[in-house]
Amino acid sequence: MPWWCGNLEIPLIMPADTRPHLAPLLSLLLPVLFACLAQVTKCPAYLGPDMGSTSKADVVIVGGDDLTEREQQYAVKQVRDFTSTGLIAATADMNRGMDYRGANLQAPTRLCIGGAIDLGKPFESEARLAVSKVEAGAEFLITQPIYSPAERRHFLELFESVAGRPLDVPVFWGLQVLTGDGLVFGDVPTAFRRQLESGTPGTYIATQVLTQLVADGVDRVYLVPPIMRGGARDYDAAAQVLRATFG
Repeated sequence: MPWWCGNLEIPLIMPADTRPHLAPLLSLLLPVLFACLAQVTKCPAYLGPDMGSTSKADVVIVGGDDLTEREQQYAVKQVRDFTSTGLIAATADMNRGMDYRGANLQAPTRLCIGGAIDLGKPFESEARLAVSKVEAGAEFLITQPIYSPAERRHFLELFESVAGRPLDVPVFWGLQVLTGDGLVFGDVPTAFRRQLESGTPGTYIATQVLTQLVADGVDRVYLVPPIMRGGARDYDAAAQVLRATFG
């Protein structure tokens, strides 16, 4: 399933069913994330067999949700042949020129492999999962939205504790522009919910958080615009946050 940014095609690989819980979120990465992946992920250039190309295609490998009982009534079969970490490892093997049986491919693939982490879940388990994904071959990570620099620092500390070394692959830290009547990702702090209820614009809250993240050393983010209940996205609000933060 490809996602598009202008004329740039980004494959999203999902090892589970067709309702990935991150798919709505990842579709919102286009304005910020994929436009700059080639410049900032620092994936090693690969000299492939086709006319000496040195480019690598970026892929994000995520897990999907289980099928609902209603969906299973339509004779849809759920497939769990791979975990997302297992598929990252298999993709890394293809980059090394091996297929799933360990046999040699005619030519290695040139894929820059990304994995996802959800800091709305227990940090300890997500840190262990992130370590596994990096060891399996993930060359960059993206996160569900976070709401303070403290979340980032805590995760990085746990990663280093589990791995025995600092996290050394690029991380794109998620930040959502909230709206009072829209969809949200992750556990929104009560203080932010109260601000929204009192009339504080979500763009103001996001600008404050982004400013704090940048001051904390973050140099890679993706910005999730407000998502209305009907599915519409307010990209102007996201652009407003970027202008307010960076001019």
